[in-house]
Amino acid sequence: QSPQQARQQAPGKTLHGNLDPCALYGTPEQVKAATEAMLREFAGGPHIANLGHGVYPDTNAENVKVFVQTVKAWRG
Repeated sequence: QSPQQARQQAPGKTLHGNLDPCALYGTPEQVKAATEAMLREFAGGPHIANLGHGVYPDTNAENVKVFVQTVKAWRG
């Protein structure tokens, strides 16, 4: 089910949507692009951005920072 379908079935509800934590293994530019794509997919209402299964222990901390900064800066 897409976020748009969920919004139609539960209008006014906040959706919790996730970025695959494996996306954090990319370059900072790839992390930013993947995060923005996820944010666009959930646009149109309240949304809690998160990672699908948390941060893996060997994830580059800089990429976690890119994820958080991208979410905080999003004005989509």
